[in-house]
Amino acid sequence: KFLLWNGLKRHNETKIAEELTEKTLNLIKKSGFREFYNPIIGEGGGAENFGWSTLILLMQK
Repeated sequence: KFLLWNGLKRHNETKIAEELTEKTLNLIKKSGFREFYNPIIGEGGGAENFGWSTLILLMQK
């Protein structure tokens, strides 16, 4: 998600980038920092407390 967010920001697609950030935060609130999230039902899967998911902190800038 971070790479997509970064590309959106670089191409001035701020509104879409903000929506992605909000939806990602909602996934983290629901399932914690997970390795991946099911795109249909929104449940987290794979490893718990996964490092890549913490990039949300950079996405909030």
